[in-house]
Amino acid sequence: MSIKEPSLELRIAHNKAQLVEALKTAGIASAIVEYSGEGDDGGHYDFAYTPDLKIDTPITIKVLTGEFVDGKWKHCEVEKSMPMDDALGNFLDELLTQHGHDGYENGDGGGGTLTINVQENSYLLEHYDNIVQQESSSHEG
Repeated sequence: MSIKEPSLELRIAHNKAQLVEALKTAGIASAIVEYSGEGDDGGHYDFAYTPDLKIDTPITIKVLTGEFVDGKWKHCEVEKSMPMDDALGNFLDELLTQHGHDGYENGDGGGGTLTINVQENSYLLEHYDNIVQQESSSHEG
C-alpha cells in the first residue's frame, strides 16, 4: 500500500537538492545505493561513491515522522541531521514510495539501484520485483 502524503514530492525535491549539494561539496561525482529484501526483511543497502571518499559531514534533510494520537496516525515533516548513508537511504525509501515500489521486501522481494549523478543533478532508480510463477494442471482418469 503506497502512502502518498501531500508533501512527498516537495520533500523529495528538497532532499535531492540537499544531497546533490552535499555530495558536490565533498567532491563526489556520483553516489550509488544498491538495495534488496525479501520475506519482510528489507533495508539491505550498499553504498558506493565515486571517487571513493569518506563523507564525515552530516547532512540535514526533511523527514516524515509519525505519532499515534487518539486512535489516529499524525504525520509531520521535520528537519533532521544524519550521516550521508542514512540520508541516501531515506531518500531512496521515499522514491520507492513515490513510484509505487514500497513494500518491495515483502514476499519474494525485490531490489534495485539508485544512482545519483551530481554533475547532471539527476538520479536514476532501477527497480526489480522477484516473481515466482507457478503453472499447474489437473488430470482425471
